[in-house]
Amino acid sequence: MKSLSVSYSNIHSGEKAFRGIVLVIDPQIGWLNRYTEPTINRLHSFLLEDGILNKTIITLFNNNEKSNFRRLLSWWKGFTVKDDTEIIPGFKFSNVPVFKINTYGMPERFWRKLELMNINNILITGFETDASVIKTAMDAFDRGISTWIVESLVASTYGKKGQEAGITVAKKVLGRDHILKTPDMLSKDWFA
Repeated sequence: MKSLSVSYSNIHSGEKAFRGIVLVIDPQIGWLNRYTEPTINRLHSFLLEDGILNKTIITLFNNNEKSNFRRLLSWWKGFTVKDDTEIIPGFKFSNVPVFKINTYGMPERFWRKLELMNINNILITGFETDASVIKTAMDAFDRGISTWIVESLVASTYGKKGQEAGITVAKKVLGRDHILKTPDMLSKDWFA
């Protein structure tokens, strides 16, 4: 697979300059389990690399009273208490924007922010590969944003089956060349 810097080395004159961000979906205590903990450790290390953190946006899920998860999935009571919704220690960065959400995807205000920032590339990381990650990836694609996923920086609380399901769909809808195995395939120039 090619690194992202190679993929964008041949930008034609007149095209919009490459502008990318890293989206970290829901780095919260409630998602931690034996399947997700290794990913959260890799993701934390990745975010601390030079130049990465200043291009990062974080979301936090809250199953509040306006959430369709409460209204339509009345059996699911998760993420209504601080023990679930609290951000994982180490992900509280003072200079990183945080969007609170209560849906699988991102709110309109998130997409407006990306438009104001002239973002045309997004690297999606975090939880759940087979739900919020794939939903957000498809929404970004539909908005004309080049969308990237690094398999080792996303996870599913359902383990290998959930991860494989999400990655399989991502390869289909985004294209195999937009799904990378590891972050070392990314160039820091991608974030310039």
